[in-house]
Amino acid sequence: MRWCLGGICVLAATGCVEHRATVTTTNDSHLTPLGAYKTVHVVYPWPGRATVRDPLAADMPITVLYWDAQGQLYRADARPRSPLAWWQRFPCDIATDALWPGTLVSQRAVTVSPQPISPWTSDTLTAQARAFGYGLDSDQGKEQAPPNPEAAKEGQ
Repeated sequence: MRWCLGGICVLAATGCVEHRATVTTTNDSHLTPLGAYKTVHVVYPWPGRATVRDPLAADMPITVLYWDAQGQLYRADARPRSPLAWWQRFPCDIATDALWPGTLVSQRAVTVSPQPISPWTSDTLTAQARAFGYGLDSDQGKEQAPPNPEAAKEGQ
């Protein structure tokens, strides 16, 4: 019974790994923070820094939006992922968790600088749509569906 209790105490006292992913934006004084879209939720107002802590590998896709006094929109995108070292993978993690009593931190920090978003005209949007296979059927005036590779194979 004592060995069982001793084994549980040893396992409870062992260390673990904390994963952190941090995104910081550069401090541009002429920009006003608009907000941030972090994974699935909105951070408003944007404090200039966001951190995710997780026992598993941290992955944080984020988009930060700013604007200036003239109404120009700025955007910064980042996706920091905390590294997963060899000693954190099975079966090595069993031994390293038992041998190290503290909490190890695996972190990745990214600093992004917002870039201006250029407005697109309808001609630019039409050119982009045609580049991706969309367009107008000039004979019927209807929108043309994108090319379907499966239908082309069946027709041959």
